[in-house]
Amino acid sequence: LGAAARKSKWVQELDKAGVVMFVWPLSGAEFTAWVQQRMRQRGLRPTAEAVTLLTDRVEGNLLACMQEIDKLTLLQDDGVVDAEAVMSLVGDNARYDVYGLVDAALSGDGARSVRVLQGLRAEGVVPQIVIWALAREIRQLASMAAVVESGQSIQKVLGQYRVWAARKSLVGGALKRLRATDCNGMLQHCALIDRISKGQAGGKAWDELLQLTLQLAGAPVLPVIKQAGQPC
Repeated sequence: LGAAARKSKWVQELDKAGVVMFVWPLSGAEFTAWVQQRMRQRGLRPTAEAVTLLTDRVEGNLLACMQEIDKLTLLQDDGVVDAEAVMSLVGDNARYDVYGLVDAALSGDGARSVRVLQGLRAEGVVPQIVIWALAREIRQLASMAAVVESGQSIQKVLGQYRVWAARKSLVGGALKRLRATDCNGMLQHCALIDRISKGQAGGKAWDELLQLTLQLAGAPVLPVIKQAGQPC
């Protein structure tokens, strides 16, 4: 729930009648630490590579992670878990959402951004939802970048725009590498992708979303291979 919804009357009434508990998703580092701790609690001795690989395969899906750790506990008699064991015994149970994509791009992690984008596509998320999430963030960045370029500090701008404390490092890092002109260019790209996704312009929406995501992450943009007869 957003801040406004948490203050709404129906939430307050529920809180009076029972208990309202807010659970926030784990960040990348927090999730990795949780996986390692959980495995050790179950008597496993994982290598660093095994923890990283398991984290990638169950990203955002704690229930699936618990199930896979239980499976490893049953199948690994000596408790030693390396990357090879995870590769052979653990399925790909990652669960992605558009907010995870935005945060991965803001963090400048191009590889993870691509992985999340591919996961969203595989899970059947329509491109319009991805466009909405990226455009919403980029529009905010464009406004903040313009203020930063006028001479205000990034920290002050983050406070003015009420960026959550947990996201200040992500957004602040993006503001250090992006200018307002970059953000405005990406917004124009969002408009093009939206038209493509609705059949009003030529191209492939997911290919363009990949380019946009990489640009937001500050990663090298992949060359687009044009098909015969397609305008450059």
